[in-house]
Amino acid sequence: MACDLQYTKTDGSCWRGNTKIYKFDPHRLTWEHSKFIMGFAGTASDIVSIAAFYSNPEMFKAPPKTSTIRGLVLTDEGDIYTFDTHTKWLKVNEPFAAIGSGGLIALGALSAGASLREAIKIASKSDVYTGMGLS
Repeated sequence: MACDLQYTKTDGSCWRGNTKIYKFDPHRLTWEHSKFIMGFAGTASDIVSIAAFYSNPEMFKAPPKTSTIRGLVLTDEGDIYTFDTHTKWLKVNEPFAAIGSGGLIALGALSAGASLREAIKIASKSDVYTGMGLS
């Protein structure tokens, strides 16, 4: 899994973050089958809320509500899931997936044989909301 590092506010201003990818251990309240990685597209506040929930779900009375989130999950078994509601994952039956404003461009690049990092770089050339480095 790979991501760009650009975060964009609703007013169009941008800043560089550290990552949009987080690793989680299995947990009976979230995903108990194996370790997994989540990658996000959406507002920073939603990303932080979801990451906190999957890191320590006992601290929450209920899963956080989000409004603008899209995500990908990669399990230790190699299964890929996508979501726009973080508690309801949909299995992806393709060898790869992409999300975010540059997701369709990156998906096309992946389909043409690009690596994950190359696909993000290609997307950042055409999408002003993709960029500021890779993770």
